[in-house]
Parts: sequence; structure tokens; C-alpha cells
Amino acid sequence: MSTQRTTRASVSTEIPSSEIIAAIDIAIEKALSRHMALLSTKISALEEVVRQKDIVIAEQGDNITKQAAVILRMEERLQCIYEQHDSLDQYGRRMCIRVDNIPVVEGETQVDVQASVLATLQAAGADVKAEDVVRLHRVGKTAPKDIRGRNINVSQVIIKVNSWRARESAHNARNAARERGNPIRQDLTMRRRELLQLARARIDELTQHGPRNPPVYAYANINCVPTIRCGNRSRKFINEDEMDDAFGYLNIE
Repeated sequence: MSTQRTTRASVSTEIPSSEIIAAIDIAIEKALSRHMALLSTKISALEEVVRQKDIVIAEQGDNITKQAAVILRMEERLQCIYEQHDSLDQYGRRMCIRVDNIPVVEGETQVDVQASVLATLQAAGADVKAEDVVRLHRVGKTAPKDIRGRNINVSQVIIKVNSWRARESAHNARNAARERGNPIRQDLTMRRRELLQLARARIDELTQHGPRNPPVYAYANINCVPTIRCGNRSRKFINEDEMDDAFGYLNIE
């Protein structure tokens, strides 16, 4: 037994511990080198993939920029077409006028309605006769209204005339007609009515603390073009950008 212990002890002291540590360090360094080389290769491959993706992304970015420019041009063109279509639609309505608060009579005929509308227009000073009328009909809902102490059902009537003389005469009588309780309105497209509503709402905000001097108001001129007037100056508009320009031009802020 003593002989075996002596042999093992002598063997354990044959290799110095420093050499073992050095060998381990070398083995670790070689393993790390192999793994680092492999990792470096993978990183290089990934960097190349990222670089290629960056190239694709840059190309896609350029394409998106180009497409955005195309879309912007198409939107501008579409807006232009939309406005042209609206102008054509409005042109087709140019000989039509709407008269408010025409009394509804039970059992009335078209002849009765025409006679009532013509009497209302002529009472306001408009030179519109039966031979000027192409057609007419009631529009909108019937609603009760107090007329000279009587509760009468009324509605709006749209009338198409066949001459600019009659159309202009009715337009010039609109103030008198309004005072008599029968406002005369142009037959505007929905788009132009909405533009006028926007302009009037903006004017209401500007005048909520009191009227302006000179007065400011929005209306549709005889050619059915929305217009803003400030004193003796006016500006027409057919879209919201032009409306903003009109407010700026007239210094209405």
C-alpha cells in the first residue's frame, strides 16, 4: 500500500500545474478562435443580408416617393375633374330658381301651384309670366307656417324658366321676396350649398361678438357662384382653398 501511494504522488508531481493551465488556455483559445471565426462568418453574412435589404428598402422608398407624387397629381386632377363636373351640373341648373313658403292647398293641381308661384314672384316685383315657365314642382317637406296670423302648410317650389330675362328679374326681386316671407334661391348643387354653409359658419364665428363694419356676408351670385362680400368688395370661390383666399384677400379675420 505504501508503495502505491508513493507512485501516485510521484506521478502527480511530474507535470507542473502551470503547464496544465497553459495547455488549458491554449485549448480554450483555439476553441474560441474557431467559434469566433464561425461567428464572424455568420455576422458578415448577416451584414450582407442587411445591406441587401437596405438596398431594397431604399429602392422601395424611392418607389413610394414616386407613387406618392403620382397619387398627389391624380388627386389634384380628380379635384379638377370634380370641380368641372360640378360646374357643368350647376350650369344645367342655371335657369332654375326655388321659391320658399308657397301655401299648399288640398286638391291643388299643377296649374294652381303655378298660379300661386307666379303671384308670389310678381308681388315681389319679378317679371315672370306663365309663358316663361318650362316646368315646376314642389320639393321638400310640407311644414306649417304662420302667415298673417293664419297657420298654413307651405313648401318650396322649384321652377325652371326659359329666358335669362325672367331668371334675372327673379334674382333682382330676391330682397323684396325675402321681406314678404318668400325667399328666392338659386338651385345650387349640394357641393356649392355646403361651401356656402362653411363660409357662413365662419362669418358667424367672426361676428359672434357683434356685427362687423362694413358688414360681411356670403351668398351665391346670379351665376350661382359662392361669393363673400365685405362692404363694396367681393371675392368668388369654388372650393375651400379659394374660400380661405377670399377671407384673406378681404382681410376678414
